[in-house]
Amino acid sequence: TEKRPAGYADLAKRFHTVSVNIKPNQLLNYDTKYAIEARPGVKAYTGTADPLTIALRENDVEAFNQIADMMASLEEPMPIPEHLREDVIWSDSPDLLDAWIRRTGDGLSLPKPKAKESAEGQAQTQHHDDDDDEYKIYLGLNVHGKKRKDLAQKEDPNAPYANDSESKVPIAWRCASRQKIALLEYLNSPKAIEAYKYYAEHNKTRLAKRLSEALQTPEDFPKMVGLAVTRLAETPVLAAVWNPDASDRILPTLKKLMELQPRLTADGVRLQVKPNRMSALLLLCSTKAPPEAFDWMLANGADPLVRDERGWNIFHLMLNAGETNWALIEHVLSKLPADVVETLMAQQSRTQRNTPFSMAVKKANLRLVELLLRTVKKAIVPTLMLRDCTGATPLHTAVLKGCSKIVSHLVAAGPPELLYLENGVGATPMEITRLQHLTQTLRGIVSGLSTPGGLNIYGVNNLSLTLAPGMRDRDEEEVKSLRRVIDGVKTSGALAKKPELLEVLSSFADCSEQSYATWLAENPKEDAKSDPSDTAKYAFDGTDVQATFDVFSKAVVEVHQRQLVNLHDVQLAVLTAVEAQTKGQGRVLAAQVEGLEEEVPDQKQDLTYSAILGSPSSDPEIYC
Repeated sequence: TEKRPAGYADLAKRFHTVSVNIKPNQLLNYDTKYAIEARPGVKAYTGTADPLTIALRENDVEAFNQIADMMASLEEPMPIPEHLREDVIWSDSPDLLDAWIRRTGDGLSLPKPKAKESAEGQAQTQHHDDDDDEYKIYLGLNVHGKKRKDLAQKEDPNAPYANDSESKVPIAWRCASRQKIALLEYLNSPKAIEAYKYYAEHNKTRLAKRLSEALQTPEDFPKMVGLAVTRLAETPVLAAVWNPDASDRILPTLKKLMELQPRLTADGVRLQVKPNRMSALLLLCSTKAPPEAFDWMLANGADPLVRDERGWNIFHLMLNAGETNWALIEHVLSKLPADVVETLMAQQSRTQRNTPFSMAVKKANLRLVELLLRTVKKAIVPTLMLRDCTGATPLHTAVLKGCSKIVSHLVAAGPPELLYLENGVGATPMEITRLQHLTQTLRGIVSGLSTPGGLNIYGVNNLSLTLAPGMRDRDEEEVKSLRRVIDGVKTSGALAKKPELLEVLSSFADCSEQSYATWLAENPKEDAKSDPSDTAKYAFDGTDVQATFDVFSKAVVEVHQRQLVNLHDVQLAVLTAVEAQTKGQGRVLAAQVEGLEEEVPDQKQDLTYSAILGSPSSDPEIYC
């Protein structure tokens, strides 16, 4: 047999009678089918991808290096796509990450290169990462008598690092946010800095030059890789609990960080991020984290009374989470001392002035309301008298939503004067439910007697239909309720100064009773059993105006003094209503004027941006 030399053979130098018009880079970009076998932490799956991606997903370091060599040896070298970083992190393989860093030098948060200073009024220059071309900055016209470099770069789409948000996230934060413990160990070891030095020594790119300069001071490497506290107080501890991929791995990741970086982790548990003022404990309470992670946070110095920029505390976040973490809520209610729970339950958000309990009511979450009243009723009862930015108490909110079951719990738990407390527009819960019930009853009566506006709808001539007198398909209770509401208005004396209106309402009730009696004689009543409401199967309380009115009718057994609303609450309610109608209007000019103020370089980020959390969140209104 013919002996062939070991190694690779350059097929391009051989003569072939068969050839194709396909370039090698097309083969390396071609997507093919693959199957990944199940391994610890990864389920078996199939898909399609290019060869390099398949090598990463199969955790094959040798294949990755060989394919990367082929890509680099082409006439037109192919760069390794940056998006494959996520596949490297998902692998949780230190060897694969080491090979990735040696090939790309990616993952460090490097300091920005300084622009070359030039004479006043002339262009300044900066360099891009991937080439030697100089970027020119034209400083433009004078603003208030001087050049404004910050404004010149602000609207320039070609300005370097203007939108470089991805490069600001160090690779240690990415690994911590995905709970990749093996990669965190690697990044904390000398192997990581050796891999970056290898890239800097064996490449001639602009990134390699910047790495070579940055790595001259090894003590700065932890900051660049993400194992340090930033100027915004961000740490890998914050990343470990922010949007976790596996909530059950939050605690092991935190313990590993404490093992690798004890002082950094202790600071990360305690500090609040600017400008959000969000802490790791607050973020933890918005996830599906296990109760053990909460206990670990407290044991390592976390403050349970911490609040973010919106004024939200741990209960605000837990009760407003998209997916309620019932185990954590019950654990925290039993874990914290009674005085701490009372303090947290009484705290209101800064803008909407929502307490944690009022959030549960606004979300119509019956299960949450029952849990809080059952476990910490002593802490909840004082908050029933607190008003939000519209002047409404939790009882006002529940009545407006028609949540009869929640209303029943609040009426039973609260003091008698709660029923006579005015909201921001001077209405008591009893007056609201009476008006709602009267409106619903009148709407039901009128809707059966109203004449359609069109002559023909869906092929049916509406004018040819003869409507039966009275209430069609209505319950007798609605007619009786109408009479009961009018009698209540008469007894309360609300219409004492307008007897003619009261007389009209009484005549209307008499007419309704007669019409219903006539209709009932012509259409015998059939027995029908309604199925239970679907809302009873879930944690949320449905809307039932009739049941809410009945709850109040039974609760009001004697007349109490009306509890007038405070002038400050009225003013706040009016201001909230005006801002809701003019939201986003009339502020553009102010923003433009503020933009002319001097901006110190790199200071705007401190006010509006966090690489982990993003922009500060507002204090929104709560909906079901």
